[in-house]
Amino acid sequence: MHLNYGGYNEFYQAQKDKKIVCFGAGMMPYYIEDLLEQWGVINNISFFIDNSKKKLGYVWERRKVPILTIDAFLDKGLQNYIILITCETFEPICGQLEQLEQFNDIDCFIYAYVNKSYIYTKFVQEPVPDQLEVKIPRTIHYCWFGGQKLSDLEERCIQSWKEFCPDYEIVRWDENNYDVNKNLYMKQAYKAGKWAFVSDYARLDILYTYGGIYLDTDVEIIKSIERLLYNEAFIAYGEWPSLNSGAGIGSVKGNEILKEMRDDPRSTIPFINNHGEYNLETNSIYESAVLKKYGLKQNFEIQLVKNFMVYHPVYFAPASVVGDRAFINEYTYAIHHCHGSWADKKRKIDKKKTLNRLRRDKE
Repeated sequence: MHLNYGGYNEFYQAQKDKKIVCFGAGMMPYYIEDLLEQWGVINNISFFIDNSKKKLGYVWERRKVPILTIDAFLDKGLQNYIILITCETFEPICGQLEQLEQFNDIDCFIYAYVNKSYIYTKFVQEPVPDQLEVKIPRTIHYCWFGGQKLSDLEERCIQSWKEFCPDYEIVRWDENNYDVNKNLYMKQAYKAGKWAFVSDYARLDILYTYGGIYLDTDVEIIKSIERLLYNEAFIAYGEWPSLNSGAGIGSVKGNEILKEMRDDPRSTIPFINNHGEYNLETNSIYESAVLKKYGLKQNFEIQLVKNFMVYHPVYFAPASVVGDRAFINEYTYAIHHCHGSWADKKRKIDKKKTLNRLRRDKE
């Protein structure tokens, strides 16, 4: 395997006159469909490979690209192709491919690097509202379920809210002032100690009821956020072309799109299925799906969808999964340090292995 840390331009040139095989059929393929179509490469994708037999089937409703096990893919005897690793923590896949001689001469790109090189080429300056009227209340909400002590990073982030938003009310929500038994999803997530998934629902419920701004406790404000209050509602992309309310979301109270994000489908589904497995679908999947239904293109561009302003990632700059610092410029309101408290043990181990590979390969 020829592992290539190249960016968008190198990947685009490499895939010409070749087929693309994506390795990883988890969340990422559903985030990047619009982007791959915009790049003009989506019709070159022949297969997805995944190690989980539970994921076998198809990716994307319109195109139905097959998902195969690695053995089933090799049985196809496909020639003249490149691999694109579509998995956030890519080290286990790299290690697997390095052990198989069938991939010795195959070029392999990592979507995280292709994405990173492209993301800031699509930067557009924040649009100025027609009327500079404050609509969103000057309240910052945050959730802290489980009773653990705040880390030094979290303390520092909350202090930054006070520094840059001195006249805002800051409200902490926990078991003492919020009912985690409102639905089965939250009740089971809370009982399982999956506090981040409780917060995923609770934050939208709180904003729908009271209005204001929600921030995760690992979001550090670096300048005044007053201008955000002119929106009816806002949210931003994370590192991938999917929405992430944890980095920052705001709304007037009673916003119907926010209510749909909250309830579809988490108000009616369990967190734990009949086999005892946790539903670890992230908030990004549910939130993106609602706005996509109303015309959102998941391509990093600033868009106004049903009076919901969708910001480019630079406005709530996410720390990069590939181990680099967040990209910050004069338009950045806050840094999302992406602490990842929701991740399970395997995901954390895989991320550590990925970062270790990056350090080793850069030496």
